[in-house]
Amino acid sequence: MSTALSTLHNPVDNPHLHAGLTVLEHVLAFRLRQFFKVEASQEEGAAQFAPPTGNDAYSRFVREHAPDRDAQLLVLLALMPRVKPDFFERIVQSVSPGAGDYPQLGGIRGRQHRGFLPTGDTALFLLAGDDVGVRLGRRCSAANIRSCAKASSISRTRWKASRP
Repeated sequence: MSTALSTLHNPVDNPHLHAGLTVLEHVLAFRLRQFFKVEASQEEGAAQFAPPTGNDAYSRFVREHAPDRDAQLLVLLALMPRVKPDFFERIVQSVSPGAGDYPQLGGIRGRQHRGFLPTGDTALFLLAGDDVGVRLGRRCSAANIRSCAKASSISRTRWKASRP
């Protein structure tokens, strides 16, 4: 296993990645609490990423590409099935009032991966919660088209064809 992958698999050895996972966990828990109408702390939903200080792969990526908060959330969302396969189930179980599938969260169950695999709908839920107007804005915002196209599987060609 490469060094970059080994540090991803053990986030404790990577303080910046570990801190990022904590931010992702807070934001996802905040969105779930809003969805389930459980008291949600605004501070939890507004959690911010610390500047990277290490020389590990994730810190270098953040320094080189300078992703904004939403982009960092999406990168971590994409890494979760590989880094912490139980991440989503653990958070949903800790916040949800009972067992069940929640289509609003998006996600699928993989054939070779028994855990939750996030989809574009999961990304929209993370970034916009249950607010349909914000979700549509996230999908269609010209400023976010590259992130949204990747996150919600909208091809650039399809987006360009739909522009006025």
